Amino acid sequence: MNDVRLISVDDLKQVTSISATIETDLLEPYLELSEELYCVEILGEALTSELRNQITGNTITEVNQYLLTKYIKPLVSYGAWEQYVPFNAIKSTQIGEIRQTTDNSSSADLPEVTFKRQALKDKISYYQKRLRDYLDKNKNNYPLYRSSCSPSTGNSWSIYLGKSN
Repeated sequence: MNDVRLISVDDLKQVTSISATIETDLLEPYLELSEELYCVEILGEALTSELRNQITGNTITEVNQYLLTKYIKPLVSYGAWEQYVPFNAIKSTQIGEIRQTTDNSSSADLPEVTFKRQALKDKISYYQKRLRDYLDKNKNNYPLYRSSCSPSTGNSWSIYLGKSN
């Protein structure tokens, strides 16, 4: 089931200002990576599985559709873009690493790329916090979500031991 993505490349292109002309197959691996790095840790495996099952079965509930549209799509989109940036101009080929250029453009320098990635990382942090806050405030709608299983804003982790009597 892990081959089911929470969002599509079309979603990424709709949410962000990434070029619409970038080929789908170049972006798809970064969607998967972004989901794993930035989203699944917050949602947890159970809620992630529920969302993927509903996507596959075309049975997405209204609350899960809202979660996907308003919270997950922006987070995963900016995460995928941030992960794609270092690799979009330099490609690995049989002859080695090559920089792609055209007659009408020039490559950005390292400070420009670094600035762009930091701006994207800032957006990711914002959308991660926004997703956590939304899920924490709406626990009744998401019984598979366990806020105590999500990393806190610090460097500690908690373990969900179940409901106490």
